[in-house]
Amino acid sequence: MSWLGLQVRRARWLAQDVRLCLRELARLRASARGADQPIAIALVQGDTHAIVGRESSYRIRIANDSPDALDASLEVCGERPDAARFAARVDCAVAARASREVFLRTDWVERFEIVEPPAPEVVLAAPMPEDAGTCRVVVTLETRGRLLDRQAIVQPLVG
Repeated sequence: MSWLGLQVRRARWLAQDVRLCLRELARLRASARGADQPIAIALVQGDTHAIVGRESSYRIRIANDSPDALDASLEVCGERPDAARFAARVDCAVAARASREVFLRTDWVERFEIVEPPAPEVVLAAPMPEDAGTCRVVVTLETRGRLLDRQAIVQPLVG
């Protein structure tokens, strides 16, 4: 084989390799972009502990990093150590490149509702017994039936 023929074959191989690399980079970029959600739960915050029968407040912040306003459903579930369960759901719109806060207000007996801010600060001054159980608040964010994010907070429950 002549020197020129060998160089043409090598150039063809090089072009095939470059095409393959570019195709895989495009596939990788598309899959990485698809996994990244523009809207998520940014914060779930509560007091150091909760007291049964006394109001507790939980701050929930939803952040939207998208250039478009997005609609989502926020579901909040609560669980006590005695297997009592509570649930509340709200549909909310989050403006483009903004965040939205809602508050969960509960007394861990019968009240368990999502309210708009501002919620008054609840200061708990009760001592914590060593045999305190734990309560759990699970926040789920969905859009069009698709799970976007889920976060939970677990804290001591006195009473």
